[in-house]
Amino acid sequence: MKYQVIKKNIRISQNEEEQIVQKISRIEKMLNKSEELECRVVVKSHGILKKVEITIPTKFLVLRSEVEAEEVLDAVDIAKEKLESQIRKVKTKLDRTNSKANLGKAFVLNEIQSDEQDEEDVYVRTKSIKPTPMTLDDAIISMDALGHSFFIYLDQNDQTVSVVYKRNEGGYGVIEIEN
Repeated sequence: MKYQVIKKNIRISQNEEEQIVQKISRIEKMLNKSEELECRVVVKSHGILKKVEITIPTKFLVLRSEVEAEEVLDAVDIAKEKLESQIRKVKTKLDRTNSKANLGKAFVLNEIQSDEQDEEDVYVRTKSIKPTPMTLDDAIISMDALGHSFFIYLDQNDQTVSVVYKRNEGGYGVIEIEN
């Protein structure tokens, strides 16, 4: 795996950068080595906190973790644990379905050692909607009135299905679906 450490508005020593790569390299054993993977680590100063974003794009899935902590290495540890948890969950689901096609090719499936194996996937609800034509402002008002974190609607201007959502950093985002 190739590692790229990007620093934004922060200085970290060469030793810290090497420690970051060393900590994250342990994830490599959980991924299929036949792919040439690249791990991108972005370290930012976010007020008094340090923010670490780890992204590992595979052929079938993008693994991503984002964590804020007071120390860079603490944030890396937490982000690495989140990635490992994501990988274990996907492996467990793949193992249950016996699906070795596409997504299964991205992981080493015979090394599942997870406490989450006893966890059952239960489909709670299926909902069918017919998006209503409306403006973005109307969609935001409808979303807030319902108390949801996202809302699907038909954009009145260009007649495309869109999703408006609340961002963790505040404000709103829109996902436009292309045909």
